[in-house]
Formats: sequence, C-alpha cells, structure tokens
Amino acid sequence: MNQETKSFYDSLADDYHLIFAGWKKSAKRQGQILAGILKGIGCKPPAEILDCSCGIGTQAIGLALQGYNVLRTDLSPKSILRAKKETRRFGVKIEYRTASFQELPAVMGKQVDAAIACDNSLPHLLTDKSLFVALRNIQAVIGPGGVFLASIRDYDAILESKPNVTQRMKLESGRKQSFSFQEWIWKKKAHVYTLNHFILKKSGFRNIAWLMPNQSGFYQPIVVGFKNK
Repeated sequence: MNQETKSFYDSLADDYHLIFAGWKKSAKRQGQILAGILKGIGCKPPAEILDCSCGIGTQAIGLALQGYNVLRTDLSPKSILRAKKETRRFGVKIEYRTASFQELPAVMGKQVDAAIACDNSLPHLLTDKSLFVALRNIQAVIGPGGVFLASIRDYDAILESKPNVTQRMKLESGRKQSFSFQEWIWKKKAHVYTLNHFILKKSGFRNIAWLMPNQSGFYQPIVVGFKNK
C-alpha cells in the first residue's frame, strides 16, 4: 500500500463509522459471525488473533468481546488513534501497532493463531507482486496450522456493471441524520481493483474456501486459507 492509501484512511478515520448503519451494533455482530467461523475451524477463545488491517477496530473489538486475545495493526496512525479510543469505550484490552502488510514480520516479532483482514483491505494492493508479498508476510506471522480470513467485495458481480456510486445509506443518531455512499471512478479499459484467487494459493495457504454472505452472515464474501502445519 502506498502513501495515497495511508492518507485516505487517515482522512477517513473520524468518519469511518458512518460506513455502517449502527457501527457499535455492527462491530458486535461482525465479531459474533467471525468468532463462529473461527470456532468452527478449531480456533477458539482465548486464541490470539491479529487484525492486520484493523482500521478503527470494527472486527477486532468484536472478536475481543467474544473472548479472543486480539492484536491490531494498520498503516494509518490516525485510524489506530481512533481505534484506541473505541477500545476504551467498549472496555476491552487490545494491543496496537502501526504497520502496513509489508512491515508485519518486522513489527510483530511473533506468531499468532489466526489473522484477519476485513473491510476489503486487500484489493488496495493493485499488483500481483504487492499482493503476493502481503500474503507471504501475513503467513509469516501466523503459527503452524493457523488460519487467515479476509473479507472482499464480490467483484465478479461488480465488474459486470461497473457502478459509479454505491447505494446511499441513511444513518440516524437521535435527531442527527447523515448519509453514506461511495463514488467509484473506473479507469478506461481496466479494472481499478484486480484480485486473482490463485495468488492466495501461491502464497502458501492451503484448503482455500470462500464463504458467501448467505452462508456466513457477514456483509462481504470471506476467503479462508490455512497455513501448513
């Protein structure tokens, strides 16, 4: 990820919760769903989980509430600061470090039982090489037999229509109302985000499987990959 991506998430940190209708409830619900998936594949609390693209803490806080020991990293210092505040509000304990995918092994210095990267963070890596390096670094901080979960938009469906704007979301808090949406500007004769499934296999993960929203209950498709024992 480049400086542009870091700057984007720094500027978004204060308003990131507006992406979700009812962010606090969503954090709890996503934690429950992810915990269900992890428990189903043998990764039960108090296992140690790394959220390596934590943002303001949506999934990490949810998993901590489920009894997991959670570590969080993100390339955006402002997102980390916001995440610390939200962690205190939820009353959970989580360790924070600032790091991009490329910096994980050096910053972590240890291995965890599982890692997650949600909210469509991987597609910010726009080349096969950068994606491959990121996945190898994520694998390096997962212990033998550990698992990696990543949620990614359903680009097979999106690329059929290439929408210019996402559906508007209305958010209410007391008397305050706000709306959230995204504008997508597509490059001519190219896809802005390209994610090839086979890259994940090449990075060393095995038994690759996809869980679609109707299977998991999560708001994005989740890809699951295991590290060799």
